[in-house]
Amino acid sequence: MKRAPSIALFGLALAAVLSAGAVQAQQAKKSGPAGLFQAGQGPLGLSADHTAYVPETCTSTWSGRVEATQEQTRMRADQLVTYSSKKSGSKDCAGQFDRIEATGNVYYVTPDIKAKGDKAIYLTSNDTVTITGRVIVTSDQGVSETNKLVLNVTTNEATMGEPTAGQRVKAVIYPNTAKPNADKKAPAAK
Repeated sequence: MKRAPSIALFGLALAAVLSAGAVQAQQAKKSGPAGLFQAGQGPLGLSADHTAYVPETCTSTWSGRVEATQEQTRMRADQLVTYSSKKSGSKDCAGQFDRIEATGNVYYVTPDIKAKGDKAIYLTSNDTVTITGRVIVTSDQGVSETNKLVLNVTTNEATMGEPTAGQRVKAVIYPNTAKPNADKKAPAAK
């Protein structure tokens, strides 16, 4: 049985900046998956100005200042639509999400990263999230900008950009700086 989607959807535990350098890839592996709709992350909270459910299509549309939260992960968007499949041999909906689409001013925030895009699609079949539009990801390790991010929330493997003319992946990477040893005192001023 497919695991229940959880709010750790975009598992960007830094995956967006994975392509920005090996240092960021190592940081992402240390933090582990933190996708938006990952199982075992606690209850999923949804709020919006309006919601509508259509049983014939097994869709639920949340619109107007939509916020989805789970543990320390949060996603905001203008609209969020959940898609479920029908139960085998029944007209009833299965109850678990197959796909979630967020559109308009999409923000995804975890303790490790902040990501912004125009549209995000999470697929439970392969545990991936795709963020498109003007995608900007920031973390303690740097800032990345692209037009497309594809992230596997289980493995934290990510790709950025699309091989179309004129589209490039840009990144600014902050080098690790050694923290001063607390035991050593600064030299006295002369």
